[in-house]
Amino acid sequence: MTSGTGLAEIHNPLKQLKILWMKRCGLEFQVDIQEADRRGDGDEVDRLMKLKQEKMREIQSEIKAFRSELRISDEPAERE
Repeated sequence: MTSGTGLAEIHNPLKQLKILWMKRCGLEFQVDIQEADRRGDGDEVDRLMKLKQEKMREIQSEIKAFRSELRISDEPAERE
């Protein structure tokens, strides 16, 4: 057994947690966008929309990378 075995076991759950956290951050932008819109602050709405789009691109990139990792590690690891 190698020292990396323990880390390998928690890699996927940590990656999933990171994606969920990133999604939550993206959702928080929506609340701020709605608040800025309610105030009539169009410049702030535009700024926040751009930030939200950037965050969503990050999320999509992370999800794509995670799915690739899952396909690569999909081979069953047989240990005795």
